[in-house]
Amino acid sequence: MGETEQKGRTVWDMVVMVMSSGRRTITIILALTVVTSSITGAGEVTGLTFDGWGKGPDGSGCKADIDASRLPVASRDKFDIALVCGYPVPTDIMKDTHISVSGLYTPQNLVHAHVRFSKSMMDSSEDLQYLNPKPPSGTRVILNDTIWFKAVLLPKNTDTANIQKLSDVIAVGGKLASEWPTAGGATRVIIVP
Repeated sequence: MGETEQKGRTVWDMVVMVMSSGRRTITIILALTVVTSSITGAGEVTGLTFDGWGKGPDGSGCKADIDASRLPVASRDKFDIALVCGYPVPTDIMKDTHISVSGLYTPQNLVHAHVRFSKSMMDSSEDLQYLNPKPPSGTRVILNDTIWFKAVLLPKNTDTANIQKLSDVIAVGGKLASEWPTAGGATRVIIVP
């Protein structure tokens, strides 16, 4: 197995095992490719990366395991960690107000963060304006939304209720982690009004 660095991407791949017994030769190729990709390199600005992420067990929120083991000591004294998630929308993601923001977590090597979907995020998931043509009133529609996840550093004692969009993180002196993982989101059935 090898590791290569490619423009902010860490790629692990190639495991081949050959077993031979008498006349039989079995070749097992274990193809494992893990790619960590980001805008400027995984977690180098904040020291935060994701170990796992997805929707909450009841489907009503986001959860993530955030690796903060590389968060510098100076940052641990100044910042807390929060999880932000949202649905990809055809607007500027930094200005999108249909997001959910967790409470603050004290920096530890591994932070288990979770947040219930905000009302604005739930309302945006039921926005049918992008369906063309719009289904007739009374039609049942199944929504399966993708969710993006962002780990952020916020100055200690920041009121997360004041974080309405990702640009607010920067405005209060916070930092955005470089990684933007996504996952299949909540599946819901709605009735077209």
